[in-house]
Amino acid sequence: MAFVPENRRSRPRGPYAGGRVWAVGSHAYVHCPAPHPAIALTDEFERASSASLDDGAEVEVRAWRPRAAAGARYHVRALDGAGEGWLGVAQLRSTREQQPPPATRSPTPSGPETADPSTRRFGRR
Repeated sequence: MAFVPENRRSRPRGPYAGGRVWAVGSHAYVHCPAPHPAIALTDEFERASSASLDDGAEVEVRAWRPRAAAGARYHVRALDGAGEGWLGVAQLRSTREQQPPPATRSPTPSGPETADPSTRRFGRR
C-alpha cells in the first residue's frame, strides 16, 4: 500500500460542486422561478439594490466569487442596460426560456405480470 500525504487525499466536494460554472465574459439568462416575475440585484455585500431583472433577461458575466454553502455569486450586467449587480448561480440559466420540470416516471411493475422482457432490470430473470 502506498503512502498518501494528508493534503493529497480526496476530499468531498461542496454542495455547489457539479453545478453550472459561468466564465467571465459569457452570456446567461436570468432565472426567476414562478410566481416571481423579476429578481432584485444585490451589491457586493448582498444588500438589495434598486435594479431588478425580469425572467429571461440576457446578461453578461463580469466577475464571480466562490461561496461554499450557497454556491458562486456572479456580477452581471444586463445587455439591454437595465442594470448591473450580483446574482447567485441558481438565478442564472443557459437558455432564454425556462425548461419544463423533468417528468416523473411511473414505477414499472416488477412482478411476474411484466410480460415485456425489455422492461426488466439488468440482471433480473
